Amino acid sequence: MREKSKSFVLWGKGLDHWEAGRLEEAAAELQEAVALGVSDINFAQYLGSLGGVLGQLGKRVEAQAAFEHALQRALDESEEEGNASSAVVSARYSLAEHFLHFEQPLQAIAISGPSVGVSAKLEGILRFIRAFAFAALGEGSRARTEALAALELATSEDQRIRMKTQLEEILRSAG
Repeated sequence: MREKSKSFVLWGKGLDHWEAGRLEEAAAELQEAVALGVSDINFAQYLGSLGGVLGQLGKRVEAQAAFEHALQRALDESEEEGNASSAVVSARYSLAEHFLHFEQPLQAIAISGPSVGVSAKLEGILRFIRAFAFAALGEGSRARTEALAALELATSEDQRIRMKTQLEEILRSAG
């Protein structure tokens, strides 16, 4: 069995700290994973995790930079799949969620746009976040359209149920 890289191990420790609510420790482990793991296949995930922790710590600018770097790395590695790549869609989702968290719904819509309508397997998660972004802008009809698309594009029944629960208010108010 192949030995795990030091950066992969640090990433795992960072995720454990994050899950336990130890955000400062998580950030330190994840920053080290990013510093050491530039050539790792999981590098974009390291950056996305770091962005999530930094966002929770209120470090908006640093979090956004990590998410943007993760997206660029995913795009660089996506080859011919491009914006339909699951890694790219996931990176776009994380950055869009970050924008929405910090009350920037227009940016959430803009960053998610290039992976919508390109037959991406994970497009449903982008439609999900876009529903909330349009709702934040007061565009109920567009929010409902995105919510219905998210439910239709869910990758599993379990995901569809979770989405429907979270989208309930959008679906009800715009319907």
